[in-house]
Amino acid sequence: MFRIPDRVADLFGDQRILGEFEQALKAADCFHPGQRMYLDGGPFSGAVQVVYQTLEDVDLAKAPEADRRMVAGVRTLARQLKLSGYAMAQVRDAEEKARGDWPELLAFARAALNSWETGAGHDGPTLCAQWIVDPCEYFLSSGSPGEDRDDSYAALRQLATHFSGYAGFRQEWTLRVK
Repeated sequence: MFRIPDRVADLFGDQRILGEFEQALKAADCFHPGQRMYLDGGPFSGAVQVVYQTLEDVDLAKAPEADRRMVAGVRTLARQLKLSGYAMAQVRDAEEKARGDWPELLAFARAALNSWETGAGHDGPTLCAQWIVDPCEYFLSSGSPGEDRDDSYAALRQLATHFSGYAGFRQEWTLRVK
């Protein structure tokens, strides 16, 4: 992901996400001053990486009960943002472009997240819809430059692959990041 940090930031970077990252780190009692440089102006993908690595092994039972959903959700969001960065790099290396089926891919991703939300027990599906799917929809539907469209399509494919067992998934959307 660090090969194209600007693309992750360009598509998904938002100060409000960094605030959610900090809140989750503090709630999980694993915030330390070294993370500040990533949350205060460092590369967005660096913040994603640090938050994911820090929260990956957090025992949610040790987080305050009121914060568990949020911490688990932010962990899920950080993981999906990280994988989106890898997906963008992989698709660029393969010189793949966004396809005309993006409305169906987008609809599938939204439906899968909505379905997952009911059983997830955390805020991850909502956060992924807000911070990944919504920006992808904007870039794909607004006549944005080709690289924004291609990278958004890659991020949606990666997210959809997570739900490949759901009805409506098309095999041509499969994108397993390496």
